[in-house]
Amino acid sequence: MLAAGALGGFILSRTVGVFGFVERGLQPSPQAIASILLEIATLLTLAVPIAGHRWPVRSVIGQHRPAG
Repeated sequence: MLAAGALGGFILSRTVGVFGFVERGLQPSPQAIASILLEIATLLTLAVPIAGHRWPVRSVIGQHRPAG
């Protein structure tokens, strides 16, 4: 959540501004691009276990259907 918020704030500050504060471009340069890349890497790293989580699935093998 923190990485998503930081990335969102970074994007907002460079587009519409945050409370009147607007930045242009990727200044300070290399820190801005490093921040973007590391925040994206953090989100992807955290998304892998979440996406790979399997919910318990009930087995249908061996269940009997009522005749009818």
